[in-house]
Amino acid sequence: MYTLTQFIDIQRTSTYSLPLEVKQKIHTLCKQLGTELPFTMVQESVQIKDCLRELNKMTEENKEEKMKLICSILEKNQEEIPTFAPLFFQSLCKQVFFSKMYASLFLSLHWPIFQEVFQIHYKEYIDSFHTIRTCSPDDYDEYCRLKKENDERRAFSVFMVHCVQNGSVPMTCYQEAMETLVHCIRETLMLDKKEVMNEYVEHLYLLITTMKQMHPIVQEIIKMNPKNYLGLNHKMIFRCMDIKV
Repeated sequence: MYTLTQFIDIQRTSTYSLPLEVKQKIHTLCKQLGTELPFTMVQESVQIKDCLRELNKMTEENKEEKMKLICSILEKNQEEIPTFAPLFFQSLCKQVFFSKMYASLFLSLHWPIFQEVFQIHYKEYIDSFHTIRTCSPDDYDEYCRLKKENDERRAFSVFMVHCVQNGSVPMTCYQEAMETLVHCIRETLMLDKKEVMNEYVEHLYLLITTMKQMHPIVQEIIKMNPKNYLGLNHKMIFRCMDIKV
């Protein structure tokens, strides 16, 4: 147990400060009780990396508040945006579940550097369709690396479509992605690369169902006989049958 003298000494020497969120809750409680606030409310300094923390806290319920806060943090740290933007963008485009919400945030990022970063990632994404690789699960490390790469490509597909839908990137991005994908599908139909074709079909499913815009290639695949195409099987045909807009 502390003595009164010890409490006074602690008060004089301690540099600890309650987090701002805690202070705000105490402030609200004091207002409700009609009592005075026991401390001064001072806005804590923020660093640009705090944008990542706020992004992780973003939900559908608080997204407007978090978007404003993230933009405010960026405004206060503008000189660091060019080096921070690539890292922040990676967090935006790798989460399929939150892709629509993150695309809304991307729309509000008015700094040109974010469009430049998008175009860099977009070009890599388009080029990557020509180099999709798979391997046996027996090679565990390589299998995990390629799965991560493929999952991130799928996530970018969905993020890109949502960005097209909200107007933050042009419709030509979606059109080029579809043209590239259809070209790769046609080239692979007669090759014994079913795992690669499966990736193409998954992207076809994601791009069309997210954009809600059908493409003739779907019906073409559904009508195909897998016996006539080395790169096709019934699983892929059934997946195309699942595509609805």
